[in-house]
Amino acid sequence: MILAGWLLAASLAVGADRLEEMAAAGQWDDIVVLASERLEAQPSDEVARFWLGRAWIVRGEELSAGSPGRFARDLARSNFTRAIDALGAVSVISPLYPDASDWRSYARFRRDDEDLAADMERDWAENARGYPAYIRGLIARREGSDDAVVWFRRATEAGLATADVRVALTDELGRQGRVEEGLAAWESARAAGVDAAVLAASLMALLPAESQAEQRLSRLASLEGEPGDAVIAWYRAHALDSLGRTAEAEALMRAANLGRNAEIERFHAHLLIRLGRHDEALSRLTPWVEATDADAIEMVVDLADWLGLAQRWSEAVSAYDLVLGHQSSHERAARNRALTLSRAGREGEAFRAWEQLVASYSRRADVLNDAALMYDGAGSPDRARALWEQALSLGQPGSAAENLAAFMLDAEPERALDLLEQVVATDPTRDRALYLRKQARRMHLR
Repeated sequence: MILAGWLLAASLAVGADRLEEMAAAGQWDDIVVLASERLEAQPSDEVARFWLGRAWIVRGEELSAGSPGRFARDLARSNFTRAIDALGAVSVISPLYPDASDWRSYARFRRDDEDLAADMERDWAENARGYPAYIRGLIARREGSDDAVVWFRRATEAGLATADVRVALTDELGRQGRVEEGLAAWESARAAGVDAAVLAASLMALLPAESQAEQRLSRLASLEGEPGDAVIAWYRAHALDSLGRTAEAEALMRAANLGRNAEIERFHAHLLIRLGRHDEALSRLTPWVEATDADAIEMVVDLADWLGLAQRWSEAVSAYDLVLGHQSSHERAARNRALTLSRAGREGEAFRAWEQLVASYSRRADVLNDAALMYDGAGSPDRARALWEQALSLGQPGSAAENLAAFMLDAEPERALDLLEQVVATDPTRDRALYLRKQARRMHLR
């Protein structure tokens, strides 16, 4: 979320209105309710208009950061429009909120107004103010124009040397491949006291390659975050891991307990897995699986797959069970759990798992084929054949047709040949099908 922090600070400095206190506490939904009520009672309430506009901006940003669907985009745009209307009603000479017009420009940027660039250029030409230059730089960056650097520098030269502007300049120089200039801008931002976590993220974008890990680590050492800050530790640990110092990276993460989130826990789990400490990794991921964090769930399934390949059957099944206990519809976890039970020789459990899969995915030829292979290998040929026939009825000849043909080659070579001709016609590169077809032709000619 791109928000000019100095605007918020300036807005909060003007008084002790209840709406300002709510804004400082992040109670934006409540602000919409209270400010709307106040405006209904007193339409000239500029404090209410200003904070209502600010609240609509936050709502629009939240929607923009969430679902990528058209409905969310349209609703976000509607919220930015409401913000523009509310902030536009605040007097341009208001002694309370002289920054209202800048917040309005920001809302227009988020709404992607076509004429905003020209308006910001005009404001810059007439007043040489930093904020219009900053917004014009954001527009240029969104368009992929190298002019973004020019506008961000104009903003700083006009006195708008805020964290947002400094970091935007640093990141844009990095995007343009002007790394040395970017590092100079980064050092300037560090000297100005920009937040350490923001600087760490900016440095990662500026020096992302593994070959730059040593340089990244050296500069990260100059940042002074709070003791135990997990965000700063994450960036340092990432660099250490890139340098092959995984044990040091894990120790650093273990000592960092302030501000941990799902992404940080997943990275810590990744380090533990690299070190072969799978139980600890699973322990780190479990709370996030329980919270249905999608990436954590995928990590646990990946870990379970690896444990299965290592023939650590019980551990693999337990990991799959963890996922399925919180997301029963996870097809890969359910399927690989059934495969693992089969490979582990736990036939009773495997049969139940496969039957559940067949019931849940009765129109998935790949699932039916895998189940048929399991039944055939377990000495249940009739059930195997029935599942292959069911898969064929879906009109997908692939592996199910090839496996059924191999199954009936001796007893029904003519039917087997017909199936194999269908497979090869669909994919003439299938070596096994080509070999089986040759065998079937010979048997058919006998």
